[in-house]
Amino acid sequence: MRIKTKGLVTVGLVLRFAFFLVIGLALLGLGGLTLSAQFGEDYEKTTAVIEEINPVGEGEVQVIVAYTIDGVDYHTELGYYSSGMMIGDEITIKYCPNASSDIRATSVDLIGYVLVAVGGVLIYIGSRSFSKGLKRRKKDREQENSFSEMNRDVPKSARIFPDNEDGTLYYFHYDKSFSKQGHVMENKDRQVVYEGAIKQFKLIGDFEMDFINHISCHTQTHFIGHAVSTGTSHVTISEGFDYDGQNIWEYLHGRGIRVDPILDRRLMSVTFEVTLCGMPFARFVSSGTNLYGEEKAGLAKVANLSAPGLFRIYSFGDDLDLLFLIGVAIARSST
Repeated sequence: MRIKTKGLVTVGLVLRFAFFLVIGLALLGLGGLTLSAQFGEDYEKTTAVIEEINPVGEGEVQVIVAYTIDGVDYHTELGYYSSGMMIGDEITIKYCPNASSDIRATSVDLIGYVLVAVGGVLIYIGSRSFSKGLKRRKKDREQENSFSEMNRDVPKSARIFPDNEDGTLYYFHYDKSFSKQGHVMENKDRQVVYEGAIKQFKLIGDFEMDFINHISCHTQTHFIGHAVSTGTSHVTISEGFDYDGQNIWEYLHGRGIRVDPILDRRLMSVTFEVTLCGMPFARFVSSGTNLYGEEKAGLAKVANLSAPGLFRIYSFGDDLDLLFLIGVAIARSST
């Protein structure tokens, strides 16, 4: 299977990192200047009383404080205002021993620390995001080689895939009673047409799952193994799981099934195009958690809500049993 990546992934990663880096460094610098102004000289603390609070312009307020140093009374502008200040309040200030009229509000110290902390956090977030993005790209490149190997003996589509509107719509999701275990497929009216119900789940070894076709009223039990994953990328396909004692991908390839995932990094949306003997068979479009509510299929409105195992299926064939099995294979192999 070949991943087709849309969008300028590398440019997006760099721009995101640069944004956090520039903002973070700016806040670090501003915080450093604020703190250096406070600790550049040997300031001492004393108690002052707010004497005047005077509006001097639009959005500007002048605060005059009175304090005494070595028996000398001072009446000096503080250079700082907080909405909680009232005339007569006692506050702690810092003054320069060599120039007692040079004062600072101790509250400004906190602002400097906050700016430095926020700047550091932004730089950390940007660095982590950049690092994780590079790791995801590395996993996708490795997975691309794995997909190509898995599909080596299966023909590609001999035709251009039809539009979604030309297919029959189904919704595929996990059975809510068994988180990420049982599976359900519904038609466009949200009526269940197929389900995989677990009869007996086992943490170790194969477990039984009833494949129930509600259209033909046919039920068949299959033995399902646990998936063995090769990574944790958004579209990682594992080496598969056993299906009645045979690897699921080997079984599907033996029936002429080929699955090609197409990744849109900008939307974190994945589409799986499925062919049967080289002819378009179905398109599985990954969905956000709001499976039914997205206006445009395949475009998860919130990228990080796009989740493995939730699909809109557009079927161009008439084999419902095979369609559901492919859905189970993709859902249980996606991590």
